[in-house]
Amino acid sequence: MRSKKYCVVAGLVMILLACGCSKVADIKQKEAFSEISRAYRQAILWSDFEYAATFLKDSHQIAEIDPIYQKIKVTAYYEKRHVFNHDSGKIEQTVQIQYYWIDQMIEKSIVDHPSWKWDPEAGFWYLSSGLPVFK
Repeated sequence: MRSKKYCVVAGLVMILLACGCSKVADIKQKEAFSEISRAYRQAILWSDFEYAATFLKDSHQIAEIDPIYQKIKVTAYYEKRHVFNHDSGKIEQTVQIQYYWIDQMIEKSIVDHPSWKWDPEAGFWYLSSGLPVFK
């Protein structure tokens, strides 16, 4: 009778440990996202689109970014929301970016929807949606 109790208790402990490990993994993913999104936000705010492009998965294949980005100066970047989908390992954001064209000096605003994907092998979030499109 005692061995059955020990088996049940051992089984419960294993389940709790497995659940705890997945929670720790979630926390690490969210902390990594917090760091990467802060760095990306700073790159966009500084209008450093070459650095922002390094957050793309295939950034090593990008020889040059579109020259149009050299004509843009960003003045504000506001995150409106983000949704974490644990099952797919994705985070969808909604951000508002204020900017102006250097030659026009008229401030404009766009709503961008950056999409981030978790790469478990690299332990890194990468931008899967591409850089913002300015009009």
